[in-house]
Amino acid sequence: MTSSQPKSPRSRPVLAVKVGEHVREKWLTRLSKLLPDVAVVDWHTTAPDRIDYAAVWRPEPGALAAMPSLKGIVSIAAGADHILDDPDAPTSIPIVRCTGEPLQARMAEYVVLHALRHHRRISEFDRARSNRQWRPLATRPASHSQVGIMGMGVLGRSCVAPLKAVGFQLAGWTRTARPEHNDLNNVAVYAGAQQLDAFLESTNILVCLLPSTVETRDLIDLNLLHKLPQDACIINVARGDLLVEDDLIHALDSGHIREATLDVFRTEPLPEHHPFWSHDKIVVTPHIASLIDSHTGSALVAEHVRRFIDGASPQNLVDPHRGY
Repeated sequence: MTSSQPKSPRSRPVLAVKVGEHVREKWLTRLSKLLPDVAVVDWHTTAPDRIDYAAVWRPEPGALAAMPSLKGIVSIAAGADHILDDPDAPTSIPIVRCTGEPLQARMAEYVVLHALRHHRRISEFDRARSNRQWRPLATRPASHSQVGIMGMGVLGRSCVAPLKAVGFQLAGWTRTARPEHNDLNNVAVYAGAQQLDAFLESTNILVCLLPSTVETRDLIDLNLLHKLPQDACIINVARGDLLVEDDLIHALDSGHIREATLDVFRTEPLPEHHPFWSHDKIVVTPHIASLIDSHTGSALVAEHVRRFIDGASPQNLVDPHRGY
C-alpha cells in the first residue's frame, strides 16, 4: 500500500458516537466528512473493544468502562455530569466538554428571552388572553430589575453583555473567586457561601448556571428561595438536581416566587404526570437552552478528536474530582 492510498477501516482510529436516534445519521455523516481518516461509527453497532474515542450524550452506565482501547471521551454538552454520574466511568483518560461561541450564544439568547418574559410579565398576558381578558399592565424599565447569575463560568459570563444591552442590572455569584471575574465591568460578583445571602437579597431574576456537583445538588431549596425578594423569578438552565422540586412548588404557591422557567429536570424527559407540566407559574422547555445542532456540534467534536489523535493538549478538560 502506498502512502497516497487511504487507510483501511481497520487501521483507522475508531470514533463511536452516541446521540439521539432522530439526529444520529446527521452526526455520523458530518463527522465522517470532518474526520476522513477516522472510522466514525454508531455507538450501538460497534464492538466495544474496537473503539478508540467516544463522543457521547448520556452513555449507559458501565458502557465506557467496557471499552479497553478508549483513549479519549468527548461530552456532547457543556457539562460532564452525565458521564461522571456513572461510578465506573474511566476517569483516568481525558474527558473534554463541548463549549464555544455557538453554545454560548444559544444560552445567552435563552436567558435574555426568559428574563424579559419574566420582567415584562408575559405569562400574565398569556393567561389573560386564554380567558379573552384585556388587562393592560405597566412594567418598569429593565434597569429597575437585577438579574443574578449563579455560576460565572463560560456560559454564565456569556450572558452578561446581552443582559446589560437590554438594560438589566447584573450580579454574579461563584463558589470560588477567579481572576476572569475582575474583567466584568459593572457586574457585582459575589464569591463563596459567606456572600451568597447578599447576592440573593438583591436578585429579582435568578439564573442558575452552576455545574452539578456534590456541593451544588439541592442547593436551590426553600431556604434559598425565601432569601430572594418577594416576587422574584427563577430560570434554571443548569441541571435539574440543583433544584428541590417540591420546594419550588411551595414557594410558587405561597406567592413568594412569582414564576419560574425550567429547562432541566431531575428526570428527563419530564414524566407525563409531573406537576411542573400543569403548574400555571412554570414554563417548561425540553432541555434546549443551548442544545447542540449536528452542524455546530460535529465541528466541536471533530476538533477535540483531532487534538486527541495528534497528541495535542486537550481543551475544556474535565476535572473528575470537581465534577466539571
